[in-house]
Amino acid sequence: MQVIGGMIPAPDEDTVKQCAKYIHYNSGDPKSYDGLEEAIQRIVQETGRYTLNTQFPGWITSGATEGNILSLYYNREYLGKKRIVAYDTVHYSVLKAAKLLGMKIELLPTRGGYMADPRLLKDRLDRDTVLVLTYGTTETGFIDPIIEAREIAERKNATIHVDAAFAGFVANGLGHSRMLQPDGVIVSVAVDLHKIPEAPIPLGVILTWSEDMLDKLFFESPYIPSKRQFGLLGTRPGCTVMAGVTALSILEKRYGGPQGLTEKLMQASRSLADNLSGSYRLVHEIMTPILCLIPEQGLTRILERAERMRYKLYTCPRHAGIRIAVLPHIAYTINDVARILNSLTY
Repeated sequence: MQVIGGMIPAPDEDTVKQCAKYIHYNSGDPKSYDGLEEAIQRIVQETGRYTLNTQFPGWITSGATEGNILSLYYNREYLGKKRIVAYDTVHYSVLKAAKLLGMKIELLPTRGGYMADPRLLKDRLDRDTVLVLTYGTTETGFIDPIIEAREIAERKNATIHVDAAFAGFVANGLGHSRMLQPDGVIVSVAVDLHKIPEAPIPLGVILTWSEDMLDKLFFESPYIPSKRQFGLLGTRPGCTVMAGVTALSILEKRYGGPQGLTEKLMQASRSLADNLSGSYRLVHEIMTPILCLIPEQGLTRILERAERMRYKLYTCPRHAGIRIAVLPHIAYTINDVARILNSLTY
């Protein structure tokens, strides 16, 4: 069975070897293991470079779900925010966070099931609100109106957290790094390394607007050498951190930095759209390396054919379409992906 369209790739052989070598490392206590704290700092620095084009305080997470929950916890606990506002295309982890934290959440409707209208924010934000925006939505890759939303949030004394789980690593290459930079209105950005950088799961980073915010996301744990632990987990994989450094080195060697990586992924995304038959249409123009493709023959029929041909497809359910996330290893076989999708229409 071959999986088509997912966001979690099979890691490079070298990263798998690194993970096996450091399988016993616990990044919940980085001071106990040689090189682990330095590896965490390297990952945070490189994530800042690829996402924000500069360095911000940050730490590793198990992924953007944890990053989203941590940011909303900080907004509730230390900034006094009682409400969450987001568009209805927000990732389900934000709904989970609202339940766990006991925060009210309001979802704003999007046009066409993807387009976030900043005008809706004017009467929805106030000093009690944290706004969650998405840089590259899970189903279609749409970029929420971060610049316009930031201006409104500042006037209303609201704060913003940005979920950039998938597309964060192409933000700098797309020229969007400045609009994502945490500054007190935008307080944090969550990014995953087990997506585009193709590091082993689970591995993400939360970038914050201040050392003080980062410090408040650590919790005292006096009996371990590190004396405190970050985030929601206690013990967390250290092998993925060590392997993550290797994944970033591979990324740099292959693409030469943010611009080269972004150009490759966006070119592959456009190539896929161009090489599909007339049996599919895009929900909207390509903004990040995610495509939602609506089959003219209907999603049910395509899924049935895929099952018979032993393919598992990711979908964009709001649009009854197929979701394709273009990762680096997919970019080099994009013609094969197009061939498979075309074969499902016959």
